[in-house]
Amino acid sequence: MEDDRLQQFRRLVETDPTDALSWYGLASLHLKAHRYAEAAAAFRKVVELNPEHSAAYRHLGYSLSHLGDVTAANDAFQTGIPVAKKKGDLQAAKEMEVLLKKLKKSPGKG
Repeated sequence: MEDDRLQQFRRLVETDPTDALSWYGLASLHLKAHRYAEAAAAFRKVVELNPEHSAAYRHLGYSLSHLGDVTAANDAFQTGIPVAKKKGDLQAAKEMEVLLKKLKKSPGKG
């Protein structure tokens, strides 16, 4: 079932590579399956296509932090927080602020 959905989203992004919603769906499936590199690549595409997509920044930073790329995760959160606040997406902004603090407190990171 999960593989079917993954294939559907892959076909959607192949058919229309400018559809941020399809990229977000694909990224979310990768994230759910703990495929962080694939998730990060797809979330990067989402924010490239739609720089106002605050949830994509949150998930991008989360994926990057799981890959150990602290600098890139930090950048994603730092970029996403003002985007979320500007949109009034205060929950996403707060979540990114919390994740950013955790990232900075991680031993051996940053």
